[in-house]
Amino acid sequence: MGEGRFHDALKVTYHPLYPLLTSALSVFTGDVERAGFWVSMIFGSAAMVPLFFLARSIFGRPAAVVTALFYAVQPHTVELHADVMTEGTFAFFFFSSMWLCWRTIQEPSIERSILTGLAASAAYLTRAEGLLAVVLVTGWPVVFAIRNREGRPLRLSGVGLGMLAALILAFPFLAWVRSEMGTWKVSAKVSVTDAARAVGQGGLREEDLGEKEGKSRWSPRYAKLIQSLGRLTYIVTVPLMLLGLAGLGGHGWRGPLYYFSFPLGYLAGILNSLRSVPYMSYRYVVPVMNLLMVLAGLGFVVLARHLAKRWPEPKATRGALAAVAVMVLVMAVSVLRPHRAEEATFRVAGGWLVEHRRPGETFYTTTDKLAFLAGSGARGFPLALKDFQAEVVKSPAAYYVFMEKDLDDRRRSYVDWLHVTGRVGEPVVLAGVRPGAWSVTIYPAR
Repeated sequence: MGEGRFHDALKVTYHPLYPLLTSALSVFTGDVERAGFWVSMIFGSAAMVPLFFLARSIFGRPAAVVTALFYAVQPHTVELHADVMTEGTFAFFFFSSMWLCWRTIQEPSIERSILTGLAASAAYLTRAEGLLAVVLVTGWPVVFAIRNREGRPLRLSGVGLGMLAALILAFPFLAWVRSEMGTWKVSAKVSVTDAARAVGQGGLREEDLGEKEGKSRWSPRYAKLIQSLGRLTYIVTVPLMLLGLAGLGGHGWRGPLYYFSFPLGYLAGILNSLRSVPYMSYRYVVPVMNLLMVLAGLGFVVLARHLAKRWPEPKATRGALAAVAVMVLVMAVSVLRPHRAEEATFRVAGGWLVEHRRPGETFYTTTDKLAFLAGSGARGFPLALKDFQAEVVKSPAAYYVFMEKDLDDRRRSYVDWLHVTGRVGEPVVLAGVRPGAWSVTIYPAR
């Protein structure tokens, strides 16, 4: 994008806003990778502002303060938002669209409606999941307009103009996707198109997966989803979240219904995608848990009020505040020096490939970060083993690169096939360069 080769950039199939912002900021940082870090940190940190205002508007200031605190120190959130990842930028635009839409519902405004549409469209241009924001910030104002005659023309006009603004912002990308895919689609990204395909065929076919994954294609991914949801509560917030469920009744039904439709709709989308995408990462549910953390904020309010009634002395309130402070401290200790230790060996592997590859030689890798560090020539592994086999037979690569975690999942069958057919030689194993780092195994072609 910095060189103006937008078609080549979009063919990577990631949604364009995060790399576009990175490219723009690199003018000031002088380095694309450093710019990527700064974009993530700036937008990821700024996302706390709309999250706080939204929670305050619906659930009150005390719950909003606790929600914002947990967002600021939740270790996995900080880890992602301090890295060259799309999550921080996505969170900012996703939360902003939620807040702006709620303000528009409360006080109809053409200007705010247009901003809502732009924010939702920006979330979609960052990650495909942002399409949920576009749908909900369009649908909710219509629902409230139907139920409330007052200001109905203004509300519906705002919806129309907001939709138009969202479409104008997204149209260049949508037009490019159509030129590549031959039809109108929301994304050219393989995981998104596979998920859409699965809706029509009732899930991914067993022959599209490795044998091991095909025989147990349901339980591992859904188990990982449940594990990820639990992991992101960081355990210490669970009691407060349970108390928070009891505190929902004092806030009516409209605000909570609006608020929770976003994380629950997001979660429903993940569940549907897991029918076709044969892998699950905790990253997918980080926005869900960021939003559901408002239950911990409500739980704190319930606890504080209960203590105040039982022990009216100021000590009770200070005790409740101390309990939250301890929880925040427990999480904050983990993020004082945020880093993704498991990826530390990527730089070593990237340097090895730069040193050993000849001009024009390609290599397969499961991660785009290693592809960036190794320069041009990267190829992504196809979803299905049979597609990988067909590609390799037609156009072999010079190297096949696997992360440590890849050799424990369905891609183990890819390695087995390469060995059985005699297409690769002895592997080069680059051990983890620090505790917790994955090893990287590079198989050279024969």
